[in-house]
Amino acid sequence: EAMKMIMSLRSGVAGKIHHTLGPGSIVAAGDLLATLDLADPSKVQMVKPFTGAFTLSKDGENAEAKKVLGSLPTPTVNEMISSMLCGYCASPKLTEVSGVGIVQQIFKGHEVGAAEDRPMEAALDTTGMLLGVFLENERFFASLVGGDETQTIQKFPGTPAELLSKILAHNVLSESLNIVSSLLRSLTSHFTIEGAISALPQSLVTHLKEFCTLPEGGGYGQVKSLAQQLLTQMNKPLSMRRDDLRNTFLNTTRKDLATLANSYDSERRMYFGLDLISSFFSDADASIRSKAAEVYILRTYRGFHIEDLEVVDTKDVVDGTPAACLHLMWTFSPPGVQEKALKGYAIILPDMSACESLAKSWTLPSAPEITEVHILVAKVDNMLRKNSGESAEALSGAIGKTSTMVTSVASKLDAKKCVTVNVLLAHEEHVPSYLHFQKSTGWKEIPEYRNMRSTLPFLIELPQIQSEFTLSPLEHGRIFALDFGVTKDKKTEVMFARGATHIAMGLDTFQSAILSDLLTSCDFIERAMLHPTLVNKHPAAQIFLHSLPPIPGTTERDFKYLQVLFGSAVQQLVAESGPRILKLRISKIEVKVWVATSPLTALRLVAEASMGWEAMAFQESLDALTGSPVSFKNVDSAEVCSSLEMLRPHLETQRSSKRAVARRAGSTYIY
Repeated sequence: EAMKMIMSLRSGVAGKIHHTLGPGSIVAAGDLLATLDLADPSKVQMVKPFTGAFTLSKDGENAEAKKVLGSLPTPTVNEMISSMLCGYCASPKLTEVSGVGIVQQIFKGHEVGAAEDRPMEAALDTTGMLLGVFLENERFFASLVGGDETQTIQKFPGTPAELLSKILAHNVLSESLNIVSSLLRSLTSHFTIEGAISALPQSLVTHLKEFCTLPEGGGYGQVKSLAQQLLTQMNKPLSMRRDDLRNTFLNTTRKDLATLANSYDSERRMYFGLDLISSFFSDADASIRSKAAEVYILRTYRGFHIEDLEVVDTKDVVDGTPAACLHLMWTFSPPGVQEKALKGYAIILPDMSACESLAKSWTLPSAPEITEVHILVAKVDNMLRKNSGESAEALSGAIGKTSTMVTSVASKLDAKKCVTVNVLLAHEEHVPSYLHFQKSTGWKEIPEYRNMRSTLPFLIELPQIQSEFTLSPLEHGRIFALDFGVTKDKKTEVMFARGATHIAMGLDTFQSAILSDLLTSCDFIERAMLHPTLVNKHPAAQIFLHSLPPIPGTTERDFKYLQVLFGSAVQQLVAESGPRILKLRISKIEVKVWVATSPLTALRLVAEASMGWEAMAFQESLDALTGSPVSFKNVDSAEVCSSLEMLRPHLETQRSSKRAVARRAGSTYIY
């Protein structure tokens, strides 16, 4: 064994050796063993530390690629992806952008609250066209799976020239499957919250049905599964689903609203979202409005402990607030908090004109403290159906009126020791806008939280991130946020991809569910990389997922088992998508889950690139009032670290630091 470890190192010049480690020392890769003082240093070329600014060679290429891609008209982008599915390369100017990255250009501007607000129908038509191209290229090869793979020439019914074109396309099947999977996952993420897309074009439905007939083998299994999921989700158009929900409200008693609010269609893998519920705030039936408001609150606070949700109908509140058509009060506690109960209050206004009336006359309920207030505007003019310029101006005007109203009632809010005001603006025939105001900001609107659900910033722990980073929003949705963060000292840049899910996972589905969510997160990061803010920038990317439903049947004894399952999901992701993870510079993955102990226990699962993607598990200790994590205990070592330490790489060594530098430069070289 010793012979395998003894190596002769010969020096071509004279000098003196100084050993830094003695015999018997335990060493790791990258450790310094000895130094050599040369008798005549001029005889050799010396390595000197570099100082000053070093511009990466890819900076200009990446910036140019993003600029070119962003300037291309939609038909050109569609044609480019179609050509890639047929086996051709993209433009030489786009060599730094993958096919999946170009795919995300299709959905850029379709995300909720996007400034461009492109019609989703265009993305659906494009998706249908590209799926058709894929099927045309792969239909023949899919038919050979199962034993006839070697009979390509004998079985092909067309001409040699036609076969050559099919082989050219099939030769890039791996990349084509990545492109198609990204297309289908992007649509699935829009469908997860019911009401985001009204209906699928018939041509797209036809293609999806054909995808469902593809064989499991030959590499087609994943796209087949995604197509089946989309078809199951979209078994009814939005109008029918809205009618179904209204009938459900009519036939559900108040005592059963909590069950309705926590319902989830496991077959269709979706739930009716807050956007759809808010469309009933202006219903002609008062009982529908009331039930919709209660379900809205119950769904907003899923994962929280909520009780005593009641309609406020006392004379002083009703008469003292003529602008309102409904008042609600409830008691709640953040996830994992048992002792301290907070008060919440919601008021529904019929339209924007009621905001001015509310500013003049508003009598709040008699509770001494109201921590969170929700102002729900049931109907706002159809401003977002105009052209993009008018749309932005109209939305800005509505936000301005809302901000003025909140500022004017600041003294009333302060008297109730209110901390947060959340405003929903329900637009006709369009998804609503969500606005956030906090006392800590002087009751000014927080643009970084715009269009997030009211509890999302807390659930994805954005306040903790903001304590160390200055955030610039890249893309915000109802249950996810992509932000570009720069540390206060401006030395570190990170893209944060953070999201929450209310879809329950069991131990049997944990690994597959996490892997699916991580792949979707990669799609989001890929799309965010096209944002103008990131031109000439190479931030590391960090993923954070918060799963709210407790994992059934789990106890403290399952901490390490969950750690193993999480590690397996991450390792599978790295094995299947290693080049993509490297290109996106993903440096850290965190998943927060709740173990079904009594009280519930928050468990944070962490894997970092600098540590070889080794999975770690941390048991969280929560603030007794806010429910925010304050410390983390390593399940393996019992070592405790703070929230600030969790934001930084764990156990960073000289080697892992160098790995991070290499990764940011787009390299795997470790020196």
